[in-house]
Amino acid sequence: MMVLETIFFASTILLSLIFLQELSPSSVDIDEVTSDLKAIGDDALRNLYNDNLTVPHSTGYPSSKLVYYIINDEYGSFVSDARNLIPSTIMFNVYISNGSKSVFWCNSFARTDNPLPDTDPVVIAHCIIPIDPDFIPTSDIYVPFGDYKGCIYEVTLRMWYT
Repeated sequence: MMVLETIFFASTILLSLIFLQELSPSSVDIDEVTSDLKAIGDDALRNLYNDNLTVPHSTGYPSSKLVYYIINDEYGSFVSDARNLIPSTIMFNVYISNGSKSVFWCNSFARTDNPLPDTDPVVIAHCIIPIDPDFIPTSDIYVPFGDYKGCIYEVTLRMWYT
């Protein structure tokens, strides 16, 4: 009789553990989704940075589309090109930072008034870009970074699925 009680007790514990394990959320699914989203964002920023302008620009002016869009506040062109690289099921906010201060630049609808509310899980992609300080006074980012005399900025893409 004691042997049967022991077997019953052990099987009850084992079935309880299996049941609890099935109920718990899988972190593998979330990690796979976020890593795919991170790869999409990193590729989009890298492609925009490495893609050269097709319009003529002055000597010394950066030829990178990403840098050009930021300097000239071309939110619509940035979002249009980003949408060619990022699926429409992904929403995003773009922030620009100088290392000590970060400011909202635009969202996935090319709006500059407010960032879109995030939905978990949020994934962040980064791109470091050089911008000559001589070009910044013509840009919207001059006001929040007016005292900054450096030339290194970080573009942050905060992304999530709709």
